[in-house]
Amino acid sequence: MKLVACLTLALATATMPAGSLADASQADASQASAHGHSPPSCRSGHTLFRRGGIRAFSLQRIDTSTPGNPLPYQVIYACLPGERRPQALFVGDVGTYTSAGSFDLIGHRLGFLATQMGGVAEDSSFGWVDVRTRAVKVGQFNVSSPENSPSDPVVPDTEVTYAIAADGSVALIGSDGGQQQEVVLMRALPHALDHPKELSSSDTGAINPDSISITASAVTWTTTGGVEQSAPR
Repeated sequence: MKLVACLTLALATATMPAGSLADASQADASQASAHGHSPPSCRSGHTLFRRGGIRAFSLQRIDTSTPGNPLPYQVIYACLPGERRPQALFVGDVGTYTSAGSFDLIGHRLGFLATQMGGVAEDSSFGWVDVRTRAVKVGQFNVSSPENSPSDPVVPDTEVTYAIAADGSVALIGSDGGQQQEVVLMRALPHALDHPKELSSSDTGAINPDSISITASAVTWTTTGGVEQSAPR
């Protein structure tokens, strides 16, 4: 299964890393304890997604670690069936604006895209939460900064389609909204999604973004001309 996503980004202030790709629950608990935040409830925040007893929402927090200079950040949560407390999915960096969307329930995993903007940098990540076990895995697929290193992923992120395999690995097609497209694989690691591995690309818009699929052995897509292509995982 797959989902089309258009990421709408908003400007924010200067950044101060808060470990957004570390374990989300631990990062959220650490921040809440440090700044005296009250625990969120399933009625908190702004609703981003609601379906079948699942509610995803964003909640703005304030970092007060620097006297006289409080800085906002956002935490993305999900309330899952049978659970009394929300599960943190993504903790935004302090001083950035974090948005999340493109939620889709694929099997027993709720997939989502998260984007951070602030200062001179921005990044996009894909993640999912297992609604049965509460396990969360997230990985960056685009980092845009004047200080980018050669190892930083730069998959186009204006329009995104994705598919999630039974083992939690993810196939993703990113587009710049024009002709540039890239097909990547993000393998499921024990505690995160792996750095994206490029499988194919096009600078002529030749990939059908709605065709992405993934199995235990391969990622498959088709061209706009109807030709099926695939790459082993």
